[in-house]
Amino acid sequence: MSNTTGPHSLLLTSPNLPPVSETEAKVWYYGLPSRPKLIARTGSVLFALLPSFDAGYPDYPETKEIRIVGEHKIQDVWEDGLASKIHALLDEKQVDWTSTDVVRIAAVERWKDLRSSVVLWIGVVPESLSYERGVDVALRCQRVLVDDYGIEDVDVEIRTSSVVKAADARPRLFEPASCREDNEKRLEVMEPLAYTLGIQICGRDTQEVEGTAGFFLNEKGEGDGGRLLLVTARHVVLPDLDDDEGFEHKEDPEERKQCDVLVLNDASFKKHVAAVEQAIWLRDRSVDYSKRDLASMLNETGERAEERRKATQKEGEQAEKAADLLTDYRVEVLQHWAISEDNRVLGHVIYSPPMDVDPTSGYARDVAVIAVDPDKVDPASFPGNMIDLGGEHSRIDLRLMMPRNPKNVHPFSILFSRQLGLRGIVPDEEMRNPVDYDEDGNPCIAVLMRGATSGFKIGHANSIFSYTRDDKGRVSKQWPILPIPKAKLRNNSYDHLRTTFGKVGDSGAVVVDAVGRVGGIVACGAGDRKCEFDLTYVTPVGAVLDFVKTGKGLEGVKMREGPDEKTLEEQFFRKR
Repeated sequence: MSNTTGPHSLLLTSPNLPPVSETEAKVWYYGLPSRPKLIARTGSVLFALLPSFDAGYPDYPETKEIRIVGEHKIQDVWEDGLASKIHALLDEKQVDWTSTDVVRIAAVERWKDLRSSVVLWIGVVPESLSYERGVDVALRCQRVLVDDYGIEDVDVEIRTSSVVKAADARPRLFEPASCREDNEKRLEVMEPLAYTLGIQICGRDTQEVEGTAGFFLNEKGEGDGGRLLLVTARHVVLPDLDDDEGFEHKEDPEERKQCDVLVLNDASFKKHVAAVEQAIWLRDRSVDYSKRDLASMLNETGERAEERRKATQKEGEQAEKAADLLTDYRVEVLQHWAISEDNRVLGHVIYSPPMDVDPTSGYARDVAVIAVDPDKVDPASFPGNMIDLGGEHSRIDLRLMMPRNPKNVHPFSILFSRQLGLRGIVPDEEMRNPVDYDEDGNPCIAVLMRGATSGFKIGHANSIFSYTRDDKGRVSKQWPILPIPKAKLRNNSYDHLRTTFGKVGDSGAVVVDAVGRVGGIVACGAGDRKCEFDLTYVTPVGAVLDFVKTGKGLEGVKMREGPDEKTLEEQFFRKR
């Protein structure tokens, strides 16, 4: 791409860019998870494909990614009037908009050259806005930035985007695995039935909608007694309830039917059992291959041959141990979980406020409280909220992917255990003014999540809050989470070039910072494909707890804090 010259003020009377071509519309956001379609934009960067150096191959687009804004004067005015003016302008022009975000977007290879690539990013319903109307709206939005606020280094881009809700003697939930070898595939297949956070849940009568359990609460605060509660997004467990209607559990079944919550719907449970059986089969094959390899080495002599024998024997022993563990797990699942749907009941919904927008905070009241069945998780012995760091990344890779800035107040550390205890919360003020930094010195909160669909993910929280607009025209504030920059990834496969933080099915999942402070729960996401999100939106924990405490008898609830690092370390060494 090449640059034209001229100040931003030249854009305020007429666009100096040619109309968006069909090719530009399709590939301008190449590299983003949902690859939305560009409608219109301001700015001075001309679109051009990169030339192919291989004869016979077509030219190709630059790979883009989204990053946090960092320090910028737009942050001081965005929530203090600017966003409202933009929304009013969009409504005046009858734009069917879905979200407004402020982010940096640029080609992966050109980040150092494009430090001013800040974009007011407007999402609209697909097929609802033409280029002609779109470019007029974009220019009018830029007039607001320049004329009303003196902001001349922010471009306006309009793209197709839908804001999607991210919901896709009974046996106890399993205790999580304490550790793993970094070079061994984690037994991640067992995690869906463990009590670490990221549990896949659904309403018993609405199994077509699945989401993720958020975090556990003590009903009586720090005092003994009371039930163990769980908070999640309302639309996960009460998708059919009218938004204007609150929910309160009644003991009398004639007043209101109990809303049970399941761990995994029927289809997901069958899929889980099949995944366990597949994992056992793979490890059995590994054991067989190791035995064959050892047999073929019997006549080999020398130091190198002995080293190969030891390595092969160790691999076989590890695979056999894993197969035995998984086999025992499979027996437990089939004997106690598969015999009845009743055995997958995690608890029942006891309270959910009407899902409108709170006029004071501006956040949607998208929360529901679940009373956890004590036969599933014993409140007395439950160690507290923990997120499992297991997945495809080793502990060393995790450390390399997290920000490493000596100024950070909350640095990520390599843990002996693969669990991270949740302790404390991220204050609202810190979400907007982070005290930690990325490697480039930008204020940044790195966040972690384990979603039922996405698994374990790392992202960067944007300090400039976003706004979403639902199909009823209700506008709510959101804490936006961006995918981790591609340069930080420890895997270069094609799938990882299209990084996402959240997907459909992650609604309700808890989002925490590098030291386990709770930031909030996933509410929804924005993208042009309904399964993958370019941005994931989170309801801050302060608002979540405020909404929960409006329930009768829930005024004293408090988050159930997880074990600290020292406790997890002691548990790790006891189990070795």
